[in-house]
Amino acid sequence: MLFPGGRLPLRIFEQRYLEMAKACLRDNSPFGVCLIREGAEVGAAATPAQVGTLARISAWDMPQLGLLQVTALGERRFRILERRVLPDGLARASVELLPEEADSPIPANCAICVRLLERRPGMGLWGGLWTFPETRLYRPTRSRTLAPMEHGFTHFRLHIQPVLCEVGKTDPRAEAPGRLWLDVAEAASAAVPAPVRTLLARLPAAR
Repeated sequence: MLFPGGRLPLRIFEQRYLEMAKACLRDNSPFGVCLIREGAEVGAAATPAQVGTLARISAWDMPQLGLLQVTALGERRFRILERRVLPDGLARASVELLPEEADSPIPANCAICVRLLERRPGMGLWGGLWTFPETRLYRPTRSRTLAPMEHGFTHFRLHIQPVLCEVGKTDPRAEAPGRLWLDVAEAASAAVPAPVRTLLARLPAAR
């Protein structure tokens, strides 16, 4: 699953997808990503959900012949109007782009139910994804240390020591561009890294 603004790493080895990636890189064009409704990622063409997200390749590497590693960034959402499967198994579709959604203001009586996330730079660790701000935005009145977390990457492990803070005074920088207020349910389904998603799931129980 890919959301607008999200980052999607892919390992491509099927010939149909290698040809698709080659065409996207040659023409600087995006491809579509949809949640699978029926079927599997490999083999026969699966049945996708009707709504998906355009993805544009931002970086690629071929560590060995026949294996392409790419990083794609989510762009606009679309709805499938007509879909067809080519003889090589690649699915193509006619789509309509959906309007971009604007953030809704948060009612004052719901302020306690939100989490503040900010988008990381497009390159580097968790590039383009939403994470907790790394700058000190608040002066917490009380704080509590939660159980430490650990997340494994290909070549290293990330150790996280989360601290739960009770907000006493907000900082105007919380409204800066590139930061987003979400309620707990929205934050859990946003384009966030796996460790942040795990931490978000733990927060309601820790309150």
